[in-house]
Formats: sequence, C-alpha cells, structure tokens
Amino acid sequence: MKKRIHALAKKNLEKVRAIRRELHQYPELGFQEFKTAQVIKRELDSLGIPYQSEVAKTGVVALIEGKNPGKTVLLRADMDALPINEETECDYKSLIPGAMHACGHDGHVAGLLGAAMILNEIKDELSGNVKLVFQPAEEGPGGAKPMIDEGILENPKVDAAYGCHIWPNYPAGKILFKDGNLMAHPTGFDIEICGVGGHGSTPEKTVDPVIIGCQAVINFQNIISRNISTMQPAVLSCCSIKAGEAGNVIPDKLTIKGTIRTFDENLTTEILERMDSILNG
Repeated sequence: MKKRIHALAKKNLEKVRAIRRELHQYPELGFQEFKTAQVIKRELDSLGIPYQSEVAKTGVVALIEGKNPGKTVLLRADMDALPINEETECDYKSLIPGAMHACGHDGHVAGLLGAAMILNEIKDELSGNVKLVFQPAEEGPGGAKPMIDEGILENPKVDAAYGCHIWPNYPAGKILFKDGNLMAHPTGFDIEICGVGGHGSTPEKTVDPVIIGCQAVINFQNIISRNISTMQPAVLSCCSIKAGEAGNVIPDKLTIKGTIRTFDENLTTEILERMDSILNG
C-alpha cells in the first residue's frame, strides 16, 4: 500500500502543482473564495467524488467512502488569501491587485486535492470514510465555526480530524508534528483613538492622537515582556497604524490594528484587560 501511495503521488504531482499555481494567480479573501471553490468542484467532479458546496458561504465538503465499514477521518485545508500585494516575479504571480497567497493556502488546497486523487483511487481498499473539508476565511473572519455549525462533523460523524500547514523554514519533503498545541489561538484588535486635531505649528491647542497611539504601542510591548510569565508563550503585534494625510496637520483620529497569539484564552483575556488599562490611562 505504501509503495502504491508513493506511486500515485508521483503520478499526480504535476497536476497538483498546476492546480496550486492556478490558485496562486487568483487569490481571494475570506468568504470571497468563489473562483477557488469552482476549481475545487471542477477537480472533484473530474474524480467523481460527491461533495456539498456553499458550506459557510464558499466552503466545500467532499466524502470518499471506503469499501468496508469503519471510522470517518476528516482532512482539512484552508482556502483564503491575504490582503497584500505580491512583489515576486514568478510566472504564476498573483493577478489580483491587493491579494496574495502569502500564507500558502493555495498549497493547502492543492495538497488536499492531491490527497483526494490518491484516496479516491484506493477507496476499495479503505475501511471507513474520508471527509475532505475546504474551509474559507481562515485569515481573520473565521470559517471553521460556521462550517461546524452547519454540520460538517456529522453525517457521517467524524472520529478524527487532521490539518496541516506548510512551513518554509524547513526543506520540502519534511513532515513535522508535536504533542500538544502547535498553532496559537489568534485574537485581532482594532483601536480608534479620538483626539482633537489642529495645525502642526500649534500642538498645544490639540489633543494629539499620534502621541497617545505611540505611547500605547510601546506600553503594549511591556505587557508581554514584563507582565506575562516567560513560561507562557504569547505575542502581541501592532501591525497597522493609520492617522491623517497632511504633513503639517495633527489629525483628530488614529487607528491601530493588530493581533494577539496565545495557547490559553485566559491569558488572552488578561492581555486584553491590560491593553484596556493602558488605553484608559
């Protein structure tokens, strides 16, 4: 069986690579993965694998039934891209301004379709079922819970679920795994600081949100370095700061957007409470 799987993987490699590059050219943001879903359905149709589409708006769930009864395993891939411009010059670079598969979800989708090609060919030798879940909106909006709410873990009931993520720090061909948590729990934040704008030549007549925002960002870093135990992994990153347009006008508003990553929701709550305390101060 192992040799047969290896042979099928080699047989389908160029097809999977072509799918990945096609998806890379047409990245779509969360809950907007309509073309991505069309590619998935096209490939599933060509394999004769039944599926349900428009799950959580753009998600797709397929089922490969083994010849013999048994448990059901779920394999999952995310579909969405990130809202950034691609700056590479590869032949298959993004054709969509402001969107790129920078996180590799094009590879995830192509890889799961490759698994479908192999599993579908050996389904008569399988006991149980394999669900293939193509999940939208991993990058922020959160497509997993809506899919679960729509029943993807039932009919048939899922006994085990597997997901993976490509990791460019390691060479191709390596598979890494660990006991316990691997990927952190993300929480996004969006802060608006409202001051009193005015001319840059008379700052004493303003309440400058830029100064307040800069102090907040610096103090946020002290939460991780001085308030959280070094035994508890945690990250707080301010990733977007926007205020004003003119070089001689103090704006009246500033926005900060960022992300918190932990393995413990209670720790996330503590970080958010400390952020509120800093902002209120």
